[in-house]
Amino acid sequence: MGKAKIDRYDVRRMRESGRDAKSLAEEYGVHEDHVRAILSGRSWKGAGGPVKRGRRPGRPRWVPSDDDLRAIRDALSVRGVWGDGAAAVGISEAALKNYVKRTADSDGLAEFADSVRAKVAEPPDGWLTPAGVRSVIGKIPTGFRSKVEHRWHEPISGYIYLEAAVSEWVREKEERAARAAERREERERAARERAARRASGEAPVKRDGKLTAVDAVAIRESGEGVRKLSERYGVSLTTIRDVLTGKRWANAGGPIRLASGPGRVWSVPDDRVDELVDALSRRGCWSDAAAALGVSAMTIQGYASRERPDLFDIVSESAERVIAEERELFLRGIEARRKSKSWAGAAGAIGIPASKLSCLRDKFPNLRDAADRAAEDGRNHHEREVLGRALDALNRHRTWLGVCRELGLTGSCLNKYRQRHPEMSERLEQRYQAGKRARVEPSAFVYVFRDGYGMIKVGVSKNPERRAKTLNNSGSSGVMEILLSEHSKDAYLAEGRAHYLLDEYHHYGEWFRVDADVAIAAVKEGIAWAGDNAETYPTSVKTKSEH
Repeated sequence: MGKAKIDRYDVRRMRESGRDAKSLAEEYGVHEDHVRAILSGRSWKGAGGPVKRGRRPGRPRWVPSDDDLRAIRDALSVRGVWGDGAAAVGISEAALKNYVKRTADSDGLAEFADSVRAKVAEPPDGWLTPAGVRSVIGKIPTGFRSKVEHRWHEPISGYIYLEAAVSEWVREKEERAARAAERREERERAARERAARRASGEAPVKRDGKLTAVDAVAIRESGEGVRKLSERYGVSLTTIRDVLTGKRWANAGGPIRLASGPGRVWSVPDDRVDELVDALSRRGCWSDAAAALGVSAMTIQGYASRERPDLFDIVSESAERVIAEERELFLRGIEARRKSKSWAGAAGAIGIPASKLSCLRDKFPNLRDAADRAAEDGRNHHEREVLGRALDALNRHRTWLGVCRELGLTGSCLNKYRQRHPEMSERLEQRYQAGKRARVEPSAFVYVFRDGYGMIKVGVSKNPERRAKTLNNSGSSGVMEILLSEHSKDAYLAEGRAHYLLDEYHHYGEWFRVDADVAIAAVKEGIAWAGDNAETYPTSVKTKSEH
């Protein structure tokens, strides 16, 4: 198979090839329908190339060979289906039928297919013909019809054995009928029981689900429960409650019940009064007392209104005390934030969760400005602390990268801190430059080498012999000859001056096309010049500018 994706150049080659879709699909590794869409211009419209519009004019129609006819006849001998014959030779069913129609069945394929279908049209016992399948499908509900239609596609001699599906449908239909009969009998039994109760006088004669004024009085005077009255009078529980409380039939007469009912007002037990007071004194919350006594907060408030009005004073005093304590705690958090990186750090410093400190920030909006100023101070404190650690880290590292790695920061973050604190940035830069000057080791040898091709190399090394050996091992310029090797305290400065003097002979890098005596003289002059100008150029100079 070819590649699974194609480009515009593949598309153009496909359209210009003049080949059929099947062979192109095999060559390029794509679906045959995709190739047809490309050839017809439905896909890759702007790729170029000749586009086929339907059947190409003058293109020969499909004509089977003798081998194709034998393959089609063998395929039709099973079921007599045209699709089997078309699949055997790799064409469409329509193409095969068009060929038979054009040739007036000169090969006898249609007659042969009809004879095969007539032969298999006699179904064995227990099987259904296609007409029988359609008749059964029309009678089976939708849930089972999908099962039947699925089994219809199984190629078992052209028929489908439907006995199992039909039996299951019949069994479930009988079960549904049995369940419906049971529900009907249950409703009839309940109706007979209600009729018997009415006949015995347990219920009013009028049983149409509507109450009268006499019924309302009887309900109020009965003293029975709501559920029992609802069953007796055939109305809902809500209707009975509305009648009892006077929401309905208010003028019918009879005693009307209060919503709470006599003798059902809650009161705190004598042994739990102290527990109630302690719970309210902790935070001034009714919910704390309700949780301690196992009742609702509204129940506690109702009890306080009826019997203990002093509990409201206790709640107010406790709430004011708690607010004062929380304000003091938040002020401590603000002070801690001035020296912390974040509010979470400030919360940890005063020993409370960060979520509680966040709630306190929302609870006291009048302290929001002070909190913002503390956050700004905390950020500056943290940044100055980080820059101080960076100042100390410069004693151990030669680069800013090493400092950032030790501090766990990115270079952009450190630069941002330095921009916000220019005085600390200036100290850092002074420390970095001092360390940079201390790291310069100008004391080395200035050498002059000559390779096997006569090229001159002027450079600096602490060990010229080892440097020459290294260049010899490279084997690119022959054997290196050491012409000069002189020690200098300002070797890099002397090297730069020598390069400047030999600039007109420069070839590349440290290599020059120059006579050896001229190079040696330039190096000696550069060493002398570096000794006189070391104070003017305190750092190492390795370029040819400003010498």
